[in-house]
Amino acid sequence: MPRLFDPFYTTKRPGGGTGLGLSICLSIAREHGGTIQAEPLPGGGSAFSVYLPAESPAHSLAQPVSKSDADSSVGNSSRPVPTVLVGIRVLVLDDEESIRSLLDEGLGAHGLKVSCASTAEEAARLISNQPYDALLCDLRLKSPGSFSDGRSAAAHVLAAAGSHRPLVIYMTGEYVDPNAATGPDGAAFLQKPFRILDVLAIMREAFVLARHGSEK
Repeated sequence: MPRLFDPFYTTKRPGGGTGLGLSICLSIAREHGGTIQAEPLPGGGSAFSVYLPAESPAHSLAQPVSKSDADSSVGNSSRPVPTVLVGIRVLVLDDEESIRSLLDEGLGAHGLKVSCASTAEEAARLISNQPYDALLCDLRLKSPGSFSDGRSAAAHVLAAAGSHRPLVIYMTGEYVDPNAATGPDGAAFLQKPFRILDVLAIMREAFVLARHGSEK
């Protein structure tokens, strides 16, 4: 029970699960300023209690907090968003609705403009109609589209983007070596489960590096 919400901890047989489901649920609850608690029932099974604040998290964003308060908060949502990210357009490609909803709502609350797709074909249609600055793409797609490999899916989307190619950030539940956080194609990696602040941090770093590269 103490490890129930740990990512990649599961009692299922190999290939039967990754333990990410409850971790992602907890991340979503924390992004809303809440939490999830679990307890075993005497007759078997478990009871899950979801706690959410009665006040909108948007109100708390405007309240000044000390550094210690910000560091101890579950979502650290009181930190200011880098101005380099406000207004940029983000395309999310993930077959999990929970991830799409988390990114759509979380990044949108910080001033980013988010569109979501569950297949590479849908993402390609979106990006052919309007330019995007960043593509967040899952590395393992299980949707009924033609692409299951995230790199192939991203390549398909980039081909539809034309001359305005977005920065690519791969999302993965697999272990990512922190000393090799970028792939051979220059794309960054974001390890699941994550918080919105993790996404903002990696996007800020990617955009700053891209800006410095263009200035050179």
